[in-house]
Amino acid sequence: MAGLFEKDLRLVLHRKQSLLLFVAVALLLGVSQEDGGSFVIGYITMLGSIFTISTFSYDEFDNGYAFLMTLPINPKTYVVEKYLFTGLSALISWGVGVVIAVAVNVFKGIGMDPGEFWVTALMFLPVCAILLSIMIPVQLKYGAEKSRIALVVVVGGALAIGVFAKNLVKSLGVSFAGVENLVERIGTWSPVLLVAAAAVVAAVVVGISLLISQRVMVTKEF
Repeated sequence: MAGLFEKDLRLVLHRKQSLLLFVAVALLLGVSQEDGGSFVIGYITMLGSIFTISTFSYDEFDNGYAFLMTLPINPKTYVVEKYLFTGLSALISWGVGVVIAVAVNVFKGIGMDPGEFWVTALMFLPVCAILLSIMIPVQLKYGAEKSRIALVVVVGGALAIGVFAKNLVKSLGVSFAGVENLVERIGTWSPVLLVAAAAVVAAVVVGISLLISQRVMVTKEF
């Protein structure tokens, strides 16, 4: 697995100029935005995470999967490494975003509430984990080109189903009192509890996604 980590790291560092450009853009946007702190953290975390997805394309190129499977690894190990690598990349990107956000706020003289700042910052991690949990299986299943179309179809389909279900329930006169009460209860939770709940949900989603990805990779024809 160490060899796979080194391979992916070298692939990412090969595009270090793009990474530096992203950081520079984040600095400029952070300074120009009124609420530069939270925006920069989300921007860097999401962009850094998605950037590592490009390693899948390199592995797929020119029958790369077939070559990788001749090494002393198996499909499940490959998938685990990808989740660990993307997760570590997301965490590093998040850390860079936090540093930039603090620097921007200090530069602009914006006073920060430490509690609110860290709750906002930490919430980006489970959101990013869920996003990657959707992208990785789709990437493995459909490849670099088809995965973009598949993601658009999945997201668009989910939105369409949501709107249809909402209109159907409203036309049937079903009350949303239970849902509204649940939302109100969640709103009364402490920030620490909200972050912990989001982390638990993200962990469950990542676990399910990992199993799906391993299944896809095991049944994949190289």
